[in-house]
Amino acid sequence: MREAFLAVTSADPLAALYDVHSGQTLHAFKPCTVPSAHAVAPLSSSTPHFAALQKDKGIIAVFSHDRDQPIAKWPLPEKLTCLASSASGRFLIAGAESGKVYVWDVASGTLLNVIEAHFQTVTVVRFSRDDRWVATASADAAVKVYELTTLVKGTVNPAHATPTSTCTPTHALPAHALPITDLHFSHTLGAHARLFTASLDHTVRVHDLATGATLATVLYPAPVRCIMTDPLDQALYVGADDGTVYHTPLVHMTTGASTVSAGGRTPFTTLADTRPTAVAVTPSGAAVLIGTATGAVRAVDVASRTVVRSFAVGKAPVVHVHASVLGEAHGPPKVAMALARFLIPATDLVVIPERSEQIEPCLDPDALFAASVAYFQAQEGVKDAMTVYVDGETEEHEAQEDEEEEVEEEEEEESREEQLERQLAEVTAERDQLAGVYAKIKAFNQELWEQLVREGLRK
Repeated sequence: MREAFLAVTSADPLAALYDVHSGQTLHAFKPCTVPSAHAVAPLSSSTPHFAALQKDKGIIAVFSHDRDQPIAKWPLPEKLTCLASSASGRFLIAGAESGKVYVWDVASGTLLNVIEAHFQTVTVVRFSRDDRWVATASADAAVKVYELTTLVKGTVNPAHATPTSTCTPTHALPAHALPITDLHFSHTLGAHARLFTASLDHTVRVHDLATGATLATVLYPAPVRCIMTDPLDQALYVGADDGTVYHTPLVHMTTGASTVSAGGRTPFTTLADTRPTAVAVTPSGAAVLIGTATGAVRAVDVASRTVVRSFAVGKAPVVHVHASVLGEAHGPPKVAMALARFLIPATDLVVIPERSEQIEPCLDPDALFAASVAYFQAQEGVKDAMTVYVDGETEEHEAQEDEEEEVEEEEEEESREEQLERQLAEVTAERDQLAGVYAKIKAFNQELWEQLVREGLRK
């Protein structure tokens, strides 16, 4: 299993993809500077396609793993602060300074909804791993949870950017005392799904998504900046402003509201010279990736709790770290790029037609026959021009030659008619063959179109 991670800083003009085990830099993306810690949205679990808010540019840039420059750019309706993508890559959601939340359809680029979600700046937006829930948080310390189906109804005119409907959240969670800094959905789905909320008030709360109840509140010595759970949801890793990443077991946080203080947390690792700004766990759960304020990412082994590798990303704080397993789609660049262009189309959408007129051959029999006759007449004219007649020595020889020529002309005329009939039959057979080939191409084109539409709808 080849594990990699994407690291993005807040000021350096590039983002980079690294191999966790070898330390190799797999790819660099530029220009890519983001305005906040939650302004990057991975678009795939197996390939490092991602969207990012560009700092001071007013656009969303979409990057593919085999291109340095963005493959698509979307203009923003206003200044956005955070971004998230659904697990299927079909929907994109963003929060704004005005407190609004925007929802786009990625395949078409259509703005589906604009929601008056919060009174202050939206700081974090997140999708659950099954795309059922959407959570939004803001500087007003409130957290709201919506069902995705209530957010994707209807369309909106981007020029006006007004809400199409009033979306009532499924859960309005109890507010923290200070602004929300991070949200995280558990890997567990269904009735045991959890939502973790982190705040500057030194606490992380664990919420039950089925009921909206608060199961536990964990208190830390310093303001909390970033949180992440392992793939089995057995432990919570918390990055705090005191330079420590804390480890909190989640086994007993299942029922009933409780406050966990020092007894429920232990220091996982301490950064003596900096503070953690982003936390991620590798898909295998063997290492924790910690982004720092000095522009580095440190890989810490979970078993020994020692730093096994350090990556120098840039000079600015690392605000985003996302770990993934590189699949087959990361191999052939052309195949992966084709997939990326279908899932993440450029500004000018390329619509696959139901029927391609360019591949339709000419099947008019009269036109084919006329072209054949003209061709063979031209060939006969070339032969006549190349014929040289030699005078005979006697009239008898000349008469004999004349008779032979008349016989040859008659035979040639008969053979020419036979030849034209045979050639016409060949042209007709070729026409029928072309018609069969065209029918196959048309059927394949129709099947390909239907398959791409089904994949797009499914994702």
